[in-house]
Amino acid sequence: MQNDGPEEEGFRAGIVMGPDGKPGDQIICYPSFSPNCIVVVKPSKSDVDSSGFVSPGEPTGYHDHGLVNATAKINEILAEVIDNHGRDDGGLHVIATPDGPMFAWVKAMVVQSDDVRKDSGFHRHG
Repeated sequence: MQNDGPEEEGFRAGIVMGPDGKPGDQIICYPSFSPNCIVVVKPSKSDVDSSGFVSPGEPTGYHDHGLVNATAKINEILAEVIDNHGRDDGGLHVIATPDGPMFAWVKAMVVQSDDVRKDSGFHRHG
């Protein structure tokens, strides 16, 4: 059943709390009206516009040769980092913090559920 209220505009980062009530070392992103969590898809080294950070096809007044080249270099670095990241603790995201953007491995993207039992396929046995 869908909520008929306003829809969230994206995802916001949050820290997973440990069983002791203290912040742990994992980040999740959840639906929010004030998003700050952006998924970074593994860039393809063959095409700057394929994923990762994007550039227009040709330099423009707002995205010149310097930014096109910087974007390509950043995407190459991100592709290498993603390839060499051997842990299974989430995908790469950019988190907007008050001090500036930060890369983070995000464990999960969370979606709202009005009925966790129904949405998770829970079935009562017996």
